[in-house]
Amino acid sequence: MEKMPFRTARIKSGHPIVTEDTWAYYAYVILSGKGKVVKNIEGDQEVIGILKEGDVLGEMSIIGGAKRTASVIADGDVEVAMIPKDTIISIMDTLSPTTKSKLTALTSDLTHITHISAILAHELHDIEKIKVKRVDVESLNRNLTEEMKDVPDIYKQIFITLANRLNLGIETLAKLSMQVENAAKISESISVAISKQP
Repeated sequence: MEKMPFRTARIKSGHPIVTEDTWAYYAYVILSGKGKVVKNIEGDQEVIGILKEGDVLGEMSIIGGAKRTASVIADGDVEVAMIPKDTIISIMDTLSPTTKSKLTALTSDLTHITHISAILAHELHDIEKIKVKRVDVESLNRNLTEEMKDVPDIYKQIFITLANRLNLGIETLAKLSMQVENAAKISESISVAISKQP
């Protein structure tokens, strides 16, 4: 088989290796350094992963024929191997239709997972912000009792119910975020274990 072309490049810290929502012309292999995988969700840049030496990036856009689903930003100086899109497509053209179809389906699923991961990260940050909005129901009850002396208690209960529901909602979100974080830790442990296999 003829030698497959690629070249190397150095990316300075803080600079993008790939940029979300752009067309792909190269896939990359990190030869040294690290990169942060960042996705734009509702105007916020969510970090959804870290890539390190030996990791591949940018292949999903080439295989899936779509724009890049996330950015990767150099976290410190990074050296990468740049593999041209044409070379990857040429190799794929030698594969059977069944294998190509599997790779395309796999890429589609991975794109969907990347999107879900970013949304979860975004929502977890929102949950952290909302935790501080817990209401002191006893204090609210005292204030309402003082300010609504001439109003039957049943009306005061409407406002107390709002506060109780808010606190219950915050508590539920906190439990859900702990479950997601625990699942992420388990998933990370499995990934580390798999990467250590010979």
